[in-house]
Amino acid sequence: QAVKVMAQSREKAERTVGMAQQSGESLNNITQAVGSILDVNTQIASAAEEQSATTAEITRNINNIQSVAEQTAQGAEQTATASNELSDLGKQLRSLVAQFKV
Repeated sequence: QAVKVMAQSREKAERTVGMAQQSGESLNNITQAVGSILDVNTQIASAAEEQSATTAEITRNINNIQSVAEQTAQGAEQTATASNELSDLGKQLRSLVAQFKV
């Protein structure tokens, strides 16, 4: 009977060792998966930072474009005003020249 109990204990011990090895392998796999997740998280954080910087640059460029467009519109308005004034001066000059007789 003692031999039988010892054999059963040995079998249980062997199963326990096998389960412990499987647990160790599982923990190693989990550790590798966590490492991969950390790497992906780092890549995502870097990409988000790059996107933020790019968005800020795009915003600055849009603001610059808006400023140039406003300046262009003001220049066009000034050109139109000057053209009207020049046209009026041309009409006045024509009227004055018409008064002279040769």
